[in-house]
Amino acid sequence: MANTFSWTGGVAPGTIAADWEWIAGSTSVVATPTAGDTAIITSGTVLMPLDATFVANTVELGGTGGTVAGLQFQGDAAISLSNPSLDGSTLVESLVQGQTTAAQSLLDTLGTFVNQGTIAANGAAGSSFTIDVMQGTAGNGGAFINAGNMNVSAGDRMVIAVGSNAAFYNASNINVLGGSLLLTTLSTGAIDGGLAPIDGVVV
Repeated sequence: MANTFSWTGGVAPGTIAADWEWIAGSTSVVATPTAGDTAIITSGTVLMPLDATFVANTVELGGTGGTVAGLQFQGDAAISLSNPSLDGSTLVESLVQGQTTAAQSLLDTLGTFVNQGTIAANGAAGSSFTIDVMQGTAGNGGAFINAGNMNVSAGDRMVIAVGSNAAFYNASNINVLGGSLLLTTLSTGAIDGGLAPIDGVVV
């Protein structure tokens, strides 16, 4: 049986077991989330190690009352369509159990990031989900490849902000289901103006 953990570590590496509080599951454990588990992040920023991959995970990412909850990935050549950051069974969403007010969510991607799962801006009305696409820490180009689904629910907002030496590639679907989507650049140095040419659908 999968476990559910809540993040308590502020801005820190996600590999420290003491920074995760076990909430529910097969048995109470002091550990970090593994494949199939649920992670709840309502404050701080979880810093994932280089080339981290999520397999059949659910991440509830959202801070309220002016608090931004963050999740950061770093990827290099080890991340690809055959070894994605988020596999096809993984969900990252701004809908957090127990929250009834607007959430603020931040997904930072440095270097290569591949989504084959679902990223959903689906919190309470007025929620905002920002995705920052940035170059790697070693200066390698940033590439966010959406090969899964990105959904924006009614009343929610998703912002995809592309930095210098980086680009967003949509190879699949972005579904704007009554909410709003903004693709913007943080620098004139974004590759191909931030939105690289590739076949994908925004509906």
